[in-house]
Amino acid sequence: AFLANEWMSIPGLNAQIEELGLEVDRLETQVDRLETENDRFEKLNDELEANNEEYSRQNDRLEASNAYYSELNGQLNASNAELERLNAAFNASNVEYARLNGELTETTRELNTEIDQLEVLNMNLTHTLFEYIQLSEGLTNETDRLDDLNDDLSRNVVNLNGTLSDLRVENGRLALLLDDLATVAHFLNETANQLDKSYDLIAEYLADQIVANRVILTENMHSSYRKEVVGWECGFQMRYAIEPYGYDGTAPIPTEDYEGVVDYVDRKVLYDLCLDRMDFELYLAARMGSDAFPIEGLRTNDLVPAVAQYALDAIDYYFPDAGETGGLTQSDWSDASYRCENLPAEKRFVIDKALLG
Repeated sequence: AFLANEWMSIPGLNAQIEELGLEVDRLETQVDRLETENDRFEKLNDELEANNEEYSRQNDRLEASNAYYSELNGQLNASNAELERLNAAFNASNVEYARLNGELTETTRELNTEIDQLEVLNMNLTHTLFEYIQLSEGLTNETDRLDDLNDDLSRNVVNLNGTLSDLRVENGRLALLLDDLATVAHFLNETANQLDKSYDLIAEYLADQIVANRVILTENMHSSYRKEVVGWECGFQMRYAIEPYGYDGTAPIPTEDYEGVVDYVDRKVLYDLCLDRMDFELYLAARMGSDAFPIEGLRTNDLVPAVAQYALDAIDYYFPDAGETGGLTQSDWSDASYRCENLPAEKRFVIDKALLG
């Protein structure tokens, strides 16, 4: 009680007590705050421990990755070394390619020079070809003219030979006739009783001579016609020597050349034998199995035997063998003066239409 009374009697003590009470309250508040912070720090520590464990696991994985990456780095270093070796080889190749490219460039320049020279040469050859074509056309025309002239000369020679033979035969016949007439005159002087018989003998002799002359003339015509058939092929090969079908019998005759080829056959064979061109073309088409003109696919190997067979059939008709029927007779030729162009239309050769069917 004394102390209490003494305490109560100390001046300013109450105020200090109140301050201490406030300080205690503040300290309690700080303690509460510290407890709250301590709880938070404990929670953070737990989280930190969890993070440390996670970081340990991550570090283990990183160490494993570092080992793998170290291995890959070793492989990459080996690849870099190989790439450096290849790069060196490529550099050497580039040097070689540069050298080859230089040579190629030089070769290109040389080829361009040669091409220019070849173009000039080609122009010269083209010009020469045109000149050759013009010359060939001129030679072709000249060849045709010479062929025609040769045909005329051949016909004249044949006619002259025939005329000469006829004159020789006629001279011989006249000489024989003179001898016979002398004999007849002598005979008539000796006897007149057998005059009628002598006239009969003379008439018979003259008839025999006429028959003999006819045979000679027809034989000469027969031989001449056969020569026309045999000789035309050589002229054809010369006329068309620069054409493929002129030297290769299996080459087709172009349709644009068909008319010219048939014209040549007409001039060299058909005309001289008085044969109809259209009749021959129908015969040729029948052999080729064609019904259109110009005939497509016609070859020299088709044309030549067709001309030969057609002409020989005509000759067989003009000059049939003894005993054959259907051809011309000696009288037919005599009436035509032994010239086929004088034969009437119904006597001229025409291919049997049954053969064309």
